[in-house]
Amino acid sequence: YSLIKGGGAFEKISTTTISSSVASVDFNTLSTDYRDFRIIISSLVIDTHQEAILMKVKRSGQSSFDGGSGDYRYSCIGTRSQDGTTLTGTSNSDNKLRLHPSNVARDASVDGATFNAVVDIPDPHSSTNTKFVYATAAFVEGVYGATAVSIASGYRYDTSETALIGLQLAAGGSTEFTSGTVTLYGRKN
Repeated sequence: YSLIKGGGAFEKISTTTISSSVASVDFNTLSTDYRDFRIIISSLVIDTHQEAILMKVKRSGQSSFDGGSGDYRYSCIGTRSQDGTTLTGTSNSDNKLRLHPSNVARDASVDGATFNAVVDIPDPHSSTNTKFVYATAAFVEGVYGATAVSIASGYRYDTSETALIGLQLAAGGSTEFTSGTVTLYGRKN
């Protein structure tokens, strides 16, 4: 029966549709009913030019998202359509995970400057393994207004074996999201 019913697919948990400025999109609970999680970011627009889309995590036993100066490690690589330049971004000690290597353009009405990504978080409830976050993104790059594509990976450093219970998406600086859709999916065993 389990083979026939099609188990293992991602199920939609919640959707946040942004229609006015918000500082972040928070998922405060990652249900233990699911083993793996996926976030799909569609047509996200920011209100400040040349900022980054970032992620923070909340660990088991914590009431807030981790944002200390050495909490995260990440690596991003991509390319820009205008000139084929390789885009990179890395940190061995940061206060957030960066989901792409270069900054994002802001105005969707002028040049369709949106950010789109798929972010995977496998097995965040484990108490024995490092919790990696993987992102694939396509966006209008802030410096040249060219399309860019990238992949990224990162994790919460130092206490990487502690289970994760929440995720937060935000933009750099005092930037806010002005429109877009963010959907959280879960996959059961």
